[in-house]
Amino acid sequence: MKNMLLLPMLLVCSGVLAQSITPDELMPVLNSIDYYHFNEFPLDEEQVPNPGIGVTWDFSTLAPIDSDMIAYPYVSAESTGYLGEFPGADYAINIFPGGLGVESFGFFNLTDGYYTQMGDASSNGVNNSTPINECALPIEIGNNVVEYVIYDLGVLRARYAAETNGYGTLVLPDGATFSEVFLVSIAFHIDSWDDGEWYTDESQYNYSFYQAGHARPILELWNFYVDGEYDETHFFFYANNETLVDEQEQGEWTIFPNPASDYLNVFVEVAHPSCRVIITEMCGKAVSSQLIRSNSATVDVSSLLPGMYVLSIESDKNVQSYRFVKE
Repeated sequence: MKNMLLLPMLLVCSGVLAQSITPDELMPVLNSIDYYHFNEFPLDEEQVPNPGIGVTWDFSTLAPIDSDMIAYPYVSAESTGYLGEFPGADYAINIFPGGLGVESFGFFNLTDGYYTQMGDASSNGVNNSTPINECALPIEIGNNVVEYVIYDLGVLRARYAAETNGYGTLVLPDGATFSEVFLVSIAFHIDSWDDGEWYTDESQYNYSFYQAGHARPILELWNFYVDGEYDETHFFFYANNETLVDEQEQGEWTIFPNPASDYLNVFVEVAHPSCRVIITEMCGKAVSSQLIRSNSATVDVSSLLPGMYVLSIESDKNVQSYRFVKE
């Protein structure tokens, strides 16, 4: 409790202004893909990030013993066919897109005060509807998830708690650097009932680093413990983002300047049929729309309020979406 009381005081005394991250700033651009590295590290590489304000978390010196690339395609919950099982879902992630003939979706809600993983549904009928409140929203120092029981089967239970307790700069294992990042520290325990009391069999201490404009954490660090002993560490960290584009579509659009104050220019090098340019707020509300009939156009954004927006270019083949900032 003392640490929780000190953090707001540190925020004032240090002179560092830590902004919050709103749910709108975490909403993904649909029909885009985030790519992440998945890494396992040696047993002596346990990592425990320091909490606090103005911290630099530098993981650039870490060398994984194994690495894979995973993809998170963001889609509308309606498009999955499982919205009836997760009626409050704001969007879904295709977490297993067609591998071995199975398609699986994870469902997320960001509008009920928490970043909630609602569960998942699969084409093979293996579904999970146990929600996990990953962190409290908005993400800001002191806005925490009080420890709660995810499930209790009488002889087995799972407990979870999350605390937003850090703000600073994050350096990824590949050297990429992100500023204005929040640290959410998470404790996850699996308990069993024996001889009239609960015993903790396995624990997992997670650390998630969030930045506005990214639907998933920039980095997730998972430390695993078995019978109280450290076992291994897994890392998921952001690689890049791509827009889902039809293979027959020729050319990628360029938008500039970004940030923009009065006008945005959109341009593609190859000849292009007519398209519609739509600007939406991060919550999905459309604020501008215009038809273009060439491979370049100028879009007036002078009337928009400062903040982050999504510019979508819709053709008869696909939709390409790009984030931009209005100054």
